[in-house]
Amino acid sequence: MALAALFAASAAYADDAGEDASPPLGILAEVTANSADNRLMALFRDDAQREDAIRPLGVLYRGGDADPAAFARTFSEAQSAAARQSVARSLALLKRIDRAALTPERQISYDVFLHSKQEERTFVSPQVEALTAVRPLNHFSGLHIEFPTIMAKGGAASYDDIDDYRRNLALLQAFPTL
Repeated sequence: MALAALFAASAAYADDAGEDASPPLGILAEVTANSADNRLMALFRDDAQREDAIRPLGVLYRGGDADPAAFARTFSEAQSAAARQSVARSLALLKRIDRAALTPERQISYDVFLHSKQEERTFVSPQVEALTAVRPLNHFSGLHIEFPTIMAKGGAASYDDIDDYRRNLALLQAFPTL
């Protein structure tokens, strides 16, 4: 599903007006009306799906197939804006879950997710990005170091069949855009 469609679908659910909108994306549709644990787990899946659409390198490192178009948007303003929107959406959805209604285990998950998303919100803020976006590559890290590791045989990119080679060629063609 396209990134814009993911955000549009979940916008109704995160509506600050407090309306009981229909859960987005089919993922949240499985949520039962009064189950805080189920709502939290559905939020985690929704967040992970949005993050995969925004950050294709994470998909590659987990053994998945990265979208070459999303890969070409790495380090772009479009990716930064999508990341800010995603974290804001996740925090808004999290606020709608009653932490006290969660099981003790899920309360820990809630707290860790909240902390993680608050840190992410800081990291993707325009103020921090102004300091880091001008130097996405340095002598310690960056795609110029990661890309050979990703694309090398035995790296994150798979070379099991001809379709893998085609996907990897598409990633190679996206690399100059970065």
